[in-house]
Amino acid sequence: MTDQAAVTGVAGTEEVEQAEEVAETARAFIDAMNRRDLAKVAGLFTEDATWTVCVADLPGAGTNRASAVVEQMVPGLLDVFESGPELEILRTAVQGDWVAVEAVGRGRLRDGREYRNQYTHWYRIEGGRVAALREYMDSHYAATVFFGEGR
Repeated sequence: MTDQAAVTGVAGTEEVEQAEEVAETARAFIDAMNRRDLAKVAGLFTEDATWTVCVADLPGAGTNRASAVVEQMVPGLLDVFESGPELEILRTAVQGDWVAVEAVGRGRLRDGREYRNQYTHWYRIEGGRVAALREYMDSHYAATVFFGEGR
């Protein structure tokens, strides 16, 4: 993981430590997803957390309860991969209780094709857990890979 952290708007040591804790929660989430540890992923969300996939015209798009995404959508997505997908964190930036993560996702689909997409995730952290996740990606690429050219 090649993570370059940036903390913005931070004045003192206590704020830097808090910012690092916020970033670490996002890293722990990505690590658990990469290991396919869905119990850990679920445990990193607050009870009322939301997961927003910021795309149009793809299954799962829009805002959903994070618990429903982990239980109902993520397993089906993982099933189309022979290996991965794994997110490699390129950089993070923290401001207050929000952390932005730029990442590249890679994997091999069951049909042998390679998957490589760019992602930006925004996490709002409350008490060491994810209260909101906003996920951005190259949706045209994802639609083409998963549903074919005509989508």
